[in-house]
Amino acid sequence: MIADNDMVAAALFNEVIVSDCYQLRRLSDRPECMLDIGANAGFFSVYARMLFPAARICACEPNPHTFYTALVPNTAGLNIATELTGLGDGRPVAVSTPTRGISDGRQTLWFQNSTNTATLPPSGDEVTVPTKSFEELVSNTRPETLFVKSDCEGAERFLLEDGATKLLGRCTGFGIEVHEPSEQTPVPDCCPQLARYAQWAQTLSDSHVVTWRGCKDSGTAVICGVRR
Repeated sequence: MIADNDMVAAALFNEVIVSDCYQLRRLSDRPECMLDIGANAGFFSVYARMLFPAARICACEPNPHTFYTALVPNTAGLNIATELTGLGDGRPVAVSTPTRGISDGRQTLWFQNSTNTATLPPSGDEVTVPTKSFEELVSNTRPETLFVKSDCEGAERFLLEDGATKLLGRCTGFGIEVHEPSEQTPVPDCCPQLARYAQWAQTLSDSHVVTWRGCKDSGTAVICGVRR
């Protein structure tokens, strides 16, 4: 598969497929639909296609470079829908692949806390892309048959909203990477601490078996839920 470099490809392969960090192999119900938010090069979507040949899969990625050079060719011929969009509130945001991030393939969504107008670092290439709310992204699915994966570098904060949380509570499963506020997710009042996500995850524990796998050094965690 194509990725920004071999190091990125190896890391994604190990995380998504070997380690099964989103716990697809634990699902008791076979999802009819799968939504890949922050698809990057498409490793999750391709892995999901291998496990669930009949599922309808949509991969969303806001970075045009990654979208056109990696995601689209990697998913070609696999009946995976791709969309150049990010998770947000419907207003456009600027996407940057800063010079400092090119080596590890990370992209950053830069939000301004009041108007959501993008703020950008001094270096790197920037482009404005559309966003969609979670409700809009899942509008053409039945949540009860949907698995949601999210790795969107800080924009997962939009999943904390009541409407999105209720929809996730109906899904067959989910795997969500969350981040501490940092240079990668730079607006503290918009990007909750991991403890806030831990509290939020507990609100979904009535409907799902929820697990939490944290990485202290990187300030990230993956929250997974499998419907009871």
